[in-house]
Amino acid sequence: MIEYVKSDDNDVDVDGFIDIFNISLDKLEHENIEAVALHVTSNNDDCKSIKSTGLLNLQQALTMNTPIKKYLREFQIEFDVSNKLMWFKGNQFDITYNSSWSDDKDERLDSVARKVYFDHQINSFFSIQDVKDYGGRVHEKPEILHNLKELFKADVLEERWKQTCKPYVIKYKAPLDYFAYYSFYLEKYEYEEDYEEKTDLKFWLIKTALYVVWNMVHRRKMPQIFAYMKPEVSIIPNNFLVIIPLNPSD
Repeated sequence: MIEYVKSDDNDVDVDGFIDIFNISLDKLEHENIEAVALHVTSNNDDCKSIKSTGLLNLQQALTMNTPIKKYLREFQIEFDVSNKLMWFKGNQFDITYNSSWSDDKDERLDSVARKVYFDHQINSFFSIQDVKDYGGRVHEKPEILHNLKELFKADVLEERWKQTCKPYVIKYKAPLDYFAYYSFYLEKYEYEEDYEEKTDLKFWLIKTALYVVWNMVHRRKMPQIFAYMKPEVSIIPNNFLVIIPLNPSD
């Protein structure tokens, strides 16, 4: 693959690669393929909780006995995810998420609701050069802390976490059907049309692998490619390949 990619400075010819190496997409058994992804996190227990429970989605992390739940309790913040409620210093908030606009919508409260009920899946990368360059700064703190900081005007929610927690990259493997369709397709109808044969998915896997190698060879840099897990998915510890501590000052 590397020699093929080296031969073209301008682009990656996926169809040419498939022809030269006589790859039959029909014979690729997508059910047996596992993808490798990188999840960026931070915690104050040297990943002991993660090694025990695995990677959890945000709803699970706010419900189970996790570092983030314990941390929020110190600030008198608690969630009842199933009943769509949140408490702060004894005050109750309805965090039902509604994507439609209304004049009386509290945007800061809505951003918390959106994170918990719409954007709560495990987010990762198939490829990235340096996770610390990602705009969300997820190596410093969970994104939900930013939402809560904005809602309660409490910078300390982010700052104390950054001071007391260390960042890590969790490299893991997962079957393709653990990933949300928008990891591989731009539109849902494309996923639905490809549901049976998975021809477009197989093509995407080859194209993306070539794209990553081409960038490494010609640009000396890995491209940023997101990997989104299905909302209900968690990653068991047995699927971890390696846990990499990060130096936040690098």
